[in-house]
Amino acid sequence: MKSPARAIIVRWRDLDKWIVPKHIFSTSNLPSGWSLVKVGEVVCQVKQRVKVDHVREYRMVGVKWYGEGTFHRETVKGDSLSATYITPLVPNSFIYNRLFAWKGSFAVVPEEHADCFVSNEFPQFIVNNDRILPRYLYLFFMCDATIKAVNKTSIGSSAVSRNRFKEENFLDFEIPLPPLTIQQAIIDRWQNAQEEIRTAIKKVQFLNEQIDRDFLFDLGLKINSNISNKKAFSVWWIQLSRWDVMFAQNIGRDFHSAKYENVRISDVIKHLKDTVRRTNPYATPKEKINYIGLANVEALTGRLVNFSPVIGEEIESSCVVFDEEHILYGKLRPYLRKAITPNEVGVSTGVASSEFLPIKPRENILRGYLAQYLRSLAIEIQARQAIGARMPRISPEALLGFSIPLPSLEIQNQILKKIGKIKADIDKAREAAERKSLDIKTEIEALILGAKKIEGKK
Repeated sequence: MKSPARAIIVRWRDLDKWIVPKHIFSTSNLPSGWSLVKVGEVVCQVKQRVKVDHVREYRMVGVKWYGEGTFHRETVKGDSLSATYITPLVPNSFIYNRLFAWKGSFAVVPEEHADCFVSNEFPQFIVNNDRILPRYLYLFFMCDATIKAVNKTSIGSSAVSRNRFKEENFLDFEIPLPPLTIQQAIIDRWQNAQEEIRTAIKKVQFLNEQIDRDFLFDLGLKINSNISNKKAFSVWWIQLSRWDVMFAQNIGRDFHSAKYENVRISDVIKHLKDTVRRTNPYATPKEKINYIGLANVEALTGRLVNFSPVIGEEIESSCVVFDEEHILYGKLRPYLRKAITPNEVGVSTGVASSEFLPIKPRENILRGYLAQYLRSLAIEIQARQAIGARMPRISPEALLGFSIPLPSLEIQNQILKKIGKIKADIDKAREAAERKSLDIKTEIEALILGAKKIEGKK
């Protein structure tokens, strides 16, 4: 006879916070030889801290989101740290960021960060290698089901309230624990897949670089990004359009085509006073708006990423307006070459960050050709005239003076068709990488849950 389902009733007033259960797995579904244990049974927190010496330098480390590992944040003197105590990192330990655990900020500490430190917001744990492997623990916390539970368990209700995933919650999570041989087999499967994904991503990067190389070659431009700056005590005044060192560094670099007419950007775009219009989205707080920020544009490619309409009150600053004729050129950090034609990615109208300059091409140039040139190495090098080293930003006046080869519309179209064929190959390679990433994520979760079997090495 089937036993009836049971439920536990708890009075609302007896709850100190509202969370979902952290016990998200059932022992009845686990394969033979597996156990369900609390994380606290197989790890031990690193309690060691060192007092900050104000004259010593410390290499400080952070943990990236979405399981992308640890990274060196900065090297600072002790007197610049706000903390009195910091924690030395232990290689092969498990670590996470309290504030962003809900975004998958988990990692295993690599050997290269053995001499580094973290602040108090990064709890660190030594695993019991006789029962669990550090990388297996990492894969468990990267499962979708685990991340959702972490999100609900974290204190606070949104990113704005700075959610914290406390150690006691982490230690209370239950994890399916297979024999070490099975754990290693799951890790090996994941690592092999990561290599396949990296290979696919490298192919995408190579093809994107090929687009730029072929594009500049077809325009008759020979530009070396590593060209050494010529040293001189004087230059011809006629060579200067403005007086500063960064501009002078580019003198001697030839941005002129030997094949086609060379003009200025100002000769191929409409007057900015006719194409730039500002608006304040927060004036209509509940209206849904297509908003493109700098983070929504992929560097070098002009792809739209992580985009979705937002309501006006979520946009806290004034914006520029765009329509189906605009190109948006990113003025901030021009070396990222962020230029996008929104209409070509399915967004005909909307607003964009004021860090974009909205421009419209004239009749003598194709919009796709101009956008591609704005994403090219030729523009990047000319844009090194940007004022400020820390936050370089191109002025509209500087951009208008940049050189651009101007072939006939027919040749522009031929160049774009050639680029289109390479982009089709890029799309296939990118889809392969994304599909592989999704497949391995699903497979690893099934393996950890015991829903799919894998043979361990003996």
